[in-house]
Formats: sequence, C-alpha cells, structure tokens
Amino acid sequence: AAQAISGFGARITREGLPILAVATLATPASGLGVLSAVTSAAAVLTGLAGGRFVDSRARRPMLVGADLFRTLVLMTIPLAAAFHVLSLAQVLAVAVLVGAASVLFDMASHAYLPGLVGTERLMDANARLSATEAVAEMGGPALAGLLFRWLSAPFALAVNAGTYLASGLILLGIRDQEPPPEPPEPQHWVAEISEGLRLAWAEPRVRALLVMGLVQGLFGGVFGALYILFALRTLNLPTDLLGLAIAMGGAGALISAWPGPWLARKIGMGPAII
Repeated sequence: AAQAISGFGARITREGLPILAVATLATPASGLGVLSAVTSAAAVLTGLAGGRFVDSRARRPMLVGADLFRTLVLMTIPLAAAFHVLSLAQVLAVAVLVGAASVLFDMASHAYLPGLVGTERLMDANARLSATEAVAEMGGPALAGLLFRWLSAPFALAVNAGTYLASGLILLGIRDQEPPPEPPEPQHWVAEISEGLRLAWAEPRVRALLVMGLVQGLFGGVFGALYILFALRTLNLPTDLLGLAIAMGGAGALISAWPGPWLARKIGMGPAII
C-alpha cells in the first residue's frame, strides 16, 4: 500500500517538476537539460554512496524518514509560489533532494523486503510490487496531468507531498521485526563511492546491468529532458492529455508485470531481461 501511494507521488514529481519549469517558469530547453542532469546526478551519487548507509541501519525508520523528508521538501514549492518567490534554482534544489531521498527509499525498500517475506517468496513479492509500480505508472501521470490543469503545477505538488506523507504513515503501521543490521566498518564517503563502483564492476552480472543502465540513462536522459517541452510548446497538448499519453507506457508495464516471474522461471532471469 505504501509503495502504491508513494509510486503515484513519484510519478507526479517526475512529470510535475519539468511541467512546472515549462508552464510556470518558462524554462528553456537548456534549463530542462540541467534539471534532468542534476536529478540523475543526485540519484547516481546516492546510489553509489548509500549502500553502506542502508546496510548499517534499520530499514523501516529509513523508509519513513525518506517519505517525511520528501513531504517537507516538496511543500516548499507551493509555499514559494504562494509568496511569488519561486525560482528555477529552488526547483533544481528540490529535484536534487527528492531524487536522492527516492533512491535511498528504493534501496532500503529492496533491502527490507527479504526480511519481511523470506527468500522463498521474494520473486512473487517483487512481482506484486512491480504490478503496483505499473499501476502507478498508469495512474500517476494521468492524475498529475489533471492536477496540473485543475490546480496549476506548484499547488499540484502539495497533493504530491500528501502521497509521501500517507506512505510514511502506512509504513509506521508495520509491526514485523526486521533482522538486526550488521554495521560495516566506517569509511570516508569517497572510499564508499569507489567501493560501490568496484563491487558493481567486479560482479559480471551486475556489471552487465550497470552498462545497460548507463546506456539507457544516456539516451533516456535526452528523451526525458525534452519530451515535456515538445509536448507542451510544440504540440500544445494540455497537461491532462500529456498525462494520459505518459500513462499508456504504464499500461504496457502492467501487462508485462504478471508473466515476469513465470518467464524468469521458464527461460532464466537473464534471457527474460533480454
């Protein structure tokens, strides 16, 4: 339930910050490129340095903390808009902080799940979570488009903040005890990033996934930086139709989420990814 709600929120953030930059702040393509770049950079750096942090602490408080942090950070957008002081610099800062907290949330969530369901149920549990992500991929952008049309982009993000708050409150209700973490030896953050890269590159399967992610990120970053600008300024789509168009990708993801575990068992995880 928490992932479904925060998944909706993540899609509203993902589409909302570029729409806010284009529709409210009249940001040019170069500014959208910077927005996409800083968001990705925050995710990469958090992913590399956050593994040791996640491994050394209880995961549920980390998940709740990430949700509450995202709530507070996003609420600065409608507040600044209400006082007419909203700027692209603030949007960039919010994108960095929310992006970093979202990666930390995802890492802690993946680390938390095996202790809740056990390794024998892990694949099916991940499939169900993938299904909720696919539903969020359909419903989140569509909801975002309607919210931005009804409320304007800055104030629609207040609803987004509410989804993270609801997710955090639901996670507080989990009573199962997670296995105690085994804290690794403390290291400087540069050493942690170097260790993360070294460990990822040393494992052949993780190395292949890392290269795949880099290629997807490179070309996806070009697409992600420009498609909202293209849709709003060139095609003159209203935000609700833009949200509906993005939601169609979620329909494909939802269809593919259910046969995923069966396909992995039938031909293996690697061929299933290909």
